[in-house]
Amino acid sequence: MATLDTATTIDLAQHAEAGGAAAVSVLPPIYYNVDSLATMEHYRLIASATKLPLIVYHIPALTGKQMSVDEMRKLLEIPNVSGLKFSDYDHFTMHRIRLLRDDLIVYSGNDEVFLSALNLGANGGIGLTYNFMPRIYVGIYQAFLADNIARARELQQKSCAMIDAGFQVYGMGVAKAALQHLGFDVGEPRRPLRSLTPDERKLITERMDVLGLAPR
Repeated sequence: MATLDTATTIDLAQHAEAGGAAAVSVLPPIYYNVDSLATMEHYRLIASATKLPLIVYHIPALTGKQMSVDEMRKLLEIPNVSGLKFSDYDHFTMHRIRLLRDDLIVYSGNDEVFLSALNLGANGGIGLTYNFMPRIYVGIYQAFLADNIARARELQQKSCAMIDAGFQVYGMGVAKAALQHLGFDVGEPRRPLRSLTPDERKLITERMDVLGLAPR
């Protein structure tokens, strides 16, 4: 959940609970530069307003906030904070956070380093490109569990080759274009996000075809 105020986030969390959600994932406050104490209180108020497990969402590239190990330790004092989505490349910090509590669930959020995150303790992953490459990520996970690191690395490299094409075009429109290429009518991004240009779309679909990600 990404809203600018705590009250709206609480409303959304309660709505999710009423709708049968299994958990809620919540970003720290964005736009306003609130301090650590305010962030802790934000999460405490949300957690106390619902019985659902709360997943802290760490994505400093978009929020501008770096989660420290000590900050996560304090957040884990809130009873229903049960997990973390870690969308960053600092897997050493992720590893240290993972060791804070045996039952803490940590999800990798950067698809291109999923295998690296698994190696340092992540329990799984949540990512954008999982939507159109699910077999790749399930394959990485299963190969990792089977200690078949060569196969896991092969699949991760395939994922990276696709993500590399995505980095050359415009953001969220990649997933929409990729899913449309797979035959799913998912529409176009909502404004202010834009659709891919014809050249951008061609780059994505051609890379999918080369990597064997789309049916022929």
